[in-house]
Amino acid sequence: MVEVLVDTSALIAFFVGSEKHHLSIKNYFLSNPGSKWVILSTVFDETVTWLRVKVSIRDSIAVGRLLRQEHRYVALSEADDIATWEAFCHYDDKA
Repeated sequence: MVEVLVDTSALIAFFVGSEKHHLSIKNYFLSNPGSKWVILSTVFDETVTWLRVKVSIRDSIAVGRLLRQEHRYVALSEADDIATWEAFCHYDDKA
């Protein structure tokens, strides 16, 4: 089994048919059925919040349950959270 670290934009594109990259991300995962998604808690939070605001509360809960039950949900420890924040502050090469 291959694990794939997914970000918020990939998850939103997968679940929302009107998103620009919906077909490409859906086709990628359908052509790699043995892959399991790795979803960091920060990505999970962003995704379900976006879905709650832009789609519906019911859909955001359904997607959240699916992500936590069918894939690998990784809750960041405080040390991981601090390291992520430090990396964010350190790199200024991206807008």
